[in-house]
Amino acid sequence: MYSQIYTVAQIKSFRENYTRNIEKHMEYIRLSAQYNSKIVIFPEMSLTGYDRERAGDQCFTKDDLRLECLRKASLDYSIVIVAGAPLLLKGHLYIASWVFTPTNDPQIYIKKYLHPGEELYFQSSMQYDPSIKLNDGQLSLAICYDIERDEHIECVKNKKSNYYAASIFYTRNGIQSGLNRLQNIAKENALTVLMSNYVGECWGLDAGGCSSIWSHNGELIISADSYSECLVVAENSDKVWKGKIIK
Repeated sequence: MYSQIYTVAQIKSFRENYTRNIEKHMEYIRLSAQYNSKIVIFPEMSLTGYDRERAGDQCFTKDDLRLECLRKASLDYSIVIVAGAPLLLKGHLYIASWVFTPTNDPQIYIKKYLHPGEELYFQSSMQYDPSIKLNDGQLSLAICYDIERDEHIECVKNKKSNYYAASIFYTRNGIQSGLNRLQNIAKENALTVLMSNYVGECWGLDAGGCSSIWSHNGELIISADSYSECLVVAENSDKVWKGKIIK
């Protein structure tokens, strides 16, 4: 039987407490491994919580030893882990995702397109955009406002990716437009799309949750609610999809 399992973590992050955030990441990684998932996605800046003003005080470096437990978990559980934080690189601050894989050294994806206002604190970059092997295909990444830019999706198409992982922070007011956008991206580009969002208060705003997974034809497989921490699980078994929520 051909079976592939994907997981998305919908969480609250602790403000200014990366130690507790890493512990929560490890909890969801272990839970994903129990379901034999080969990938787990976390929200934008999940290791610190979304924050602009305090990002410089909470940033990580590219090979930060504090993330060694995530690298080891990727190896131990044979799972791809995508987790985010502010990145300090060559004296500049970025919004980044760390990608831990069982077969390669950790890689970095940097947010290409900043939401208006973020440019006061962060820089963007087009240089850090790895292609990650996932199952029998290739995974491309996005961080929040990236998904709104057609240029970003065109780049994903040019890379001939099969999977698209979006780590976001969308509020309750904005999440429906984000869901519509991602469903269209899946349908129009034949991409299996995984999206992870926060719940609870984040940066003084109510996060919108609704973390979701879509099939490559745009079918919504599973979507979380707007308020619960949970693991979103989707399984493709011989081209038949099913999903569930683990709280």
